[in-house]
Amino acid sequence: SIMIESNGTKVFSKLSYDVTDDIHVFAQFNTGEVHTDARCCYVYHHGNLTVRTDNAFIPEPVRAQLVAAGVTSFAFGKQIRDNPDGFGMTNERLAFIYTAGADGKFDAAETTWTWNFFGQRGITKQSFWVPYQSNTARFNAAIDAVRTPTGSIGCRVNNDADATNDVPGCVPYNLFGTNVLSQEAFDWTQDGPRLSQTVGQNVFGASITGEPFQIFPAGPVSVALSAEFRKDTIRGFNDAVSATFGWFSTQMTGFNASQNVKEGAIEVLVPVLADVEWARSLDVNAAVRATDYSVAGFETTWKVGATYQMTDELRFRLTQSRDIRAPNLQDLFSPPIGNNNTTPDPFRGNVSSQYRQITRGNTSLTSERANTSGIGIVYQPAWLDGLSMSADYYRIKNNGAVASPSFAYVLQQCFVGVQAYCAQVNRFPVPDGSPAGTIGVLQSIATGPQNQASVLAKGVDYEISYRTALADWVDSWDGNLALRLVATNVMDRITDSGIAGPTQFLNGAGVGSSPRWGLNTQITYSLGRARLTFVNRYLSRSTQSNTLLACLTNCPTISGFQTVDYNELPSYSLSNLTATYRFYEDGENNAEAYFNVDNLFDKDPPVAPNQIAGATYGLATLPHFDTLGRRFRVGIRFQM
Repeated sequence: SIMIESNGTKVFSKLSYDVTDDIHVFAQFNTGEVHTDARCCYVYHHGNLTVRTDNAFIPEPVRAQLVAAGVTSFAFGKQIRDNPDGFGMTNERLAFIYTAGADGKFDAAETTWTWNFFGQRGITKQSFWVPYQSNTARFNAAIDAVRTPTGSIGCRVNNDADATNDVPGCVPYNLFGTNVLSQEAFDWTQDGPRLSQTVGQNVFGASITGEPFQIFPAGPVSVALSAEFRKDTIRGFNDAVSATFGWFSTQMTGFNASQNVKEGAIEVLVPVLADVEWARSLDVNAAVRATDYSVAGFETTWKVGATYQMTDELRFRLTQSRDIRAPNLQDLFSPPIGNNNTTPDPFRGNVSSQYRQITRGNTSLTSERANTSGIGIVYQPAWLDGLSMSADYYRIKNNGAVASPSFAYVLQQCFVGVQAYCAQVNRFPVPDGSPAGTIGVLQSIATGPQNQASVLAKGVDYEISYRTALADWVDSWDGNLALRLVATNVMDRITDSGIAGPTQFLNGAGVGSSPRWGLNTQITYSLGRARLTFVNRYLSRSTQSNTLLACLTNCPTISGFQTVDYNELPSYSLSNLTATYRFYEDGENNAEAYFNVDNLFDKDPPVAPNQIAGATYGLATLPHFDTLGRRFRVGIRFQM
């Protein structure tokens, strides 16, 4: 079973002061704390434990049969359920954000300029613990239990003739049966990796806007200038056992790194036409931003666009931009992290093999670069006041996308002959005397972020909104109604890994995939100071992954694809309900109480294969779906 429990608190405060009619200063403080416990699974061993026949915990009748058969040792497998809750993750986050700044306006060059500047310091302290995993070295020593000369049971390493291999404090561990493990043995062998991490960010920014001149009779040109400096830091410390990859599965790795970003931007809005025969208005806008990353280098981004109001009812909009996403500190500086896992090994008949997963950052990464195009239309008909409809087509081509191939994908690609991936797969040496053609046991698979992928996304976003007073429908009805429907139709979501060729991720639900349709519906009814809002989110039926082939017999062999017997996910609908009541109102000062129900109908998420969901054990689901079930929130918001 999977258990997730989360609780936390948030505090927000702001103080502002009008120095003059044109200068305002402010300071604000945010803090929040979240504690999350998740339990999902158990330590397991698929026949990879070696037990000697003289193990003191083997029942005597069984030992007698082993001795009679001449067996001196045997392979043993077990799911370790001595901890009834299993292991998972305990995570604590404590964040502090301090912000101060000022804004105002002044007159110069025959125009009014507005300005602002601010400074911000953010600190997030995080601690992670993956409880109740086996300390591999202690576990291996503890399960090799023998009778001591006094007749008690002890660890073999402490009772053999070699004093140099002693393990102080070793407590013998009983592998056989259930509810037989001593608390002492559990405490000595089971704990878990830990990581303490502090993430910091300093930001300083300023901007100024005005309308300093005019080019066309339609109106003055609006100009905005801005500049910003950011510095990101991360400091992390892991436990000593993780440093030697000594836990059963998960290892925690802390690291220290920082980078800074300096950027400046200018944006202009030029009114070209206003109230002419064939146009109510035509505005053109353009922007350019120069950004200098201390690690990823210098980048220039830009945007041009136009808005054409043909009539009072019909408006068109067009944009073209060059966008970037810089690699983050984890992408760049994360040291080698090793976790233990198991996978079917296709080189050895798909036998389940335990191996070490190794990931690391890449300081050679550069920014992802995308070209984004958009064209849209807005219709606000005169025949129904309050109705607005829009449709926007988008096309995004992202080159040099940062991506890390999955471990299973690396192994599968090596199996089908992609040598670039075979370099990331390591195996133990073949034992002497093995038959010709024997392949060594899987040792490790490595992966990490690279600027090797490209992504093409195309689709259309639709929005319909309608606002009305109910009295416009029926005179005796009170209150106001607001309806809003936002729909996304994904037409293409193609990813090219740079090695294995393009893959269509449309109508998939796995990581990097998109269902064909997504709809968000919002219905709000307001009456006086009370408001009730119902929200529903819908995702269309999809496949679990477009890199899977569903078949039972005569399955084809296609590079980059794996075969499964079922590859479907049902459509998904999730509803939330919010009620608010404003019980105090005095000018800008107000206070309201709210009551919120998330996942109103307690909708369970559909399950998916672990490999697709990115999980390791047990049932899993995908990030599109809610995993917490129905939950309630109540509180008060106020502005004084």
